[in-house]
Amino acid sequence: MHADSAYLLHRKAFSDSSEILYYLTDSDGLLHVLAKGSKKNKSQFKGQLQPFLPTCISWQGRSSLKTLTQAEQTGVFTSVSYPYHVSMLYLNELVMLLRIDESLFQDVYLHYRDALNALLNESDISHTLRQFEWRLCCLIGYELDLPQNVSEETFITFESQNGLIEDHQWRRCKASEFAQFIENKTYNQKAVNWLMRQLIHHITQGKPIKSRELW
Repeated sequence: MHADSAYLLHRKAFSDSSEILYYLTDSDGLLHVLAKGSKKNKSQFKGQLQPFLPTCISWQGRSSLKTLTQAEQTGVFTSVSYPYHVSMLYLNELVMLLRIDESLFQDVYLHYRDALNALLNESDISHTLRQFEWRLCCLIGYELDLPQNVSEETFITFESQNGLIEDHQWRRCKASEFAQFIENKTYNQKAVNWLMRQLIHHITQGKPIKSRELW
């Protein structure tokens, strides 16, 4: 029997009565478990399988698909407006899309928890999501340096083979604007949003991000 703190990221049907659940756990990485009978009205899991709430889960099994034995949510969901709800879905989807080494998931869990709490408290959406994206990028090896010998007013862009390079085409984000962002100072959100979107497209291998379609 194993137990851990977790957040439910995704669920999909397994049978008429059961589901496969994907959890981000504090110590055990990204875990997918079979919740037997979770669709039944009298299921022991009824009311305990909501996303965005801290959950204590227990499971057993030796195969890659474990069996959920207990789930107890330790918080109460706070109602938020539509943009914040979509943003929280984006957090979940991004974690699911990225290929992250198991040894890094404890840090991912902490960054996810902080971003989720910020959104639940209706903090600035753009800033919260960009900071979460950047922290994940740094974890998986994309802590990008600015090109050498560029001035603050030099426009930059992201290139998959070379990282950040001088931008002579789009001219959307200046080196100073990106530097202010990574230093957690006030920055030009529109410019940084454009640059980070390119980076996220690369690290997700161009896979469609469905939550973006909800805006």
